[in-house]
Amino acid sequence: MEEFKFVRLSNSNFGLLVRLYQKAFGKIIEEDFLKRKFDTSSICGLKNFGFLAINPNGEAAAFYGVLPCYSVKGEEKVLVAQSGDTMVDPLYRRKKLFVKLAELTNELCKEYNVKAVFGFPNMLSLPTFTKKLGWTHTHSIEAFHAKVSCLPFLKLKKLLKLGDNFFTSYQNKVLKAKSIQVKSFESILSSHEFYTIDRGADYISHKVIPQKYMLTIEGFYLWIKLTPMYLLVGDMSKCSSEGFEKVKSGLKKLCFKLGVPHYRFQTSPGTDFHKMLKSSLSKLENEYPAGGISFDEKFDISNLNFILADNDTF
Repeated sequence: MEEFKFVRLSNSNFGLLVRLYQKAFGKIIEEDFLKRKFDTSSICGLKNFGFLAINPNGEAAAFYGVLPCYSVKGEEKVLVAQSGDTMVDPLYRRKKLFVKLAELTNELCKEYNVKAVFGFPNMLSLPTFTKKLGWTHTHSIEAFHAKVSCLPFLKLKKLLKLGDNFFTSYQNKVLKAKSIQVKSFESILSSHEFYTIDRGADYISHKVIPQKYMLTIEGFYLWIKLTPMYLLVGDMSKCSSEGFEKVKSGLKKLCFKLGVPHYRFQTSPGTDFHKMLKSSLSKLENEYPAGGISFDEKFDISNLNFILADNDTF
C-alpha cells in the first residue's frame, strides 16, 4: 500500500474520479454532475467528503466518498452522512484500498462532527462493510408494488422495434406538465420515535434534478422517478390511510397514461408507512440491506429508518 498516495477529494481532482468511474464501472459520467453531487454545502455547509488512492502514475486507483446530510426525529436534528460512491480500478483489487479510504473518510466525518455514516450495500458487499468497516446491518428495506392495467410502452417498443427513447420524450412531457415546485415537505416517514432523513428546502433543491419530479395527487406531494417498468415513488407527504387510497388511485391513472405497468414504494419495516404498504400492496421478494456505523454512542444507528428517496441512486 506504500506505493499509493491518499488525497481528499477536491474541486481540482474530480477529473481523476471521472476516469476511475469509467475503469471501475465501464461508464462515462460528467465531471460537473459529480461536483454537484458531492457539493453538499447547501445542505449542511460541507462538501467533497471522500478520499482517492493515487497510484505512482498519478491516476486514481480507488475512491470512497460520503454525502453529509441531516437526520431528524421530532425537533431533534443530527448531522449524518450517506455512504455514496465506492470504486476500485480492477487492476488494484485486493490491496485493501477500500478499507483504508473508508477509514480516512470516517476520521474526516468525526472531525466535522458527523455522528454516523449510513448506507445500502448490496448482499455481496455487505460482509465487507460489517467485517472490515465495523458496520451494523440494522435491517433490510422492503419493496411493495401494484400492477396497473395499461398498454406497456416497454413491450410495445420491443414489439415494434422502436428506439430506446421513442416514448421517453412523451413521458417526460407528461410529467413536466404535472410537476410543481416544492421547497420542502414533511416526509410520510417522519416521526418522533425514530430518525429519518430531513426533507428541508436545501436538501430538496440539491436532490431534485431532471428525471425526478415533484407532483401532487389529491393534495399530497409525491417525489417520483420513472423507469420503463416502474413509476418509483421516492417519498410523499404525510397522509392518512384514506388519503393513501386516493393517492393509489391517482398513481394508477398516471401509470396508465405513461404506459408503465407498475408503481412501487420502498421503506424500512416497523413503521406506520410500512404497515400501510403491507396492508394494501404486494410485497416484492427482494429486500435491500441497510446499515451503518455510529461515531457517537448517543446516536443509535439502528434507530434510523429509510424510504426509497434516501438512496443516492434515486
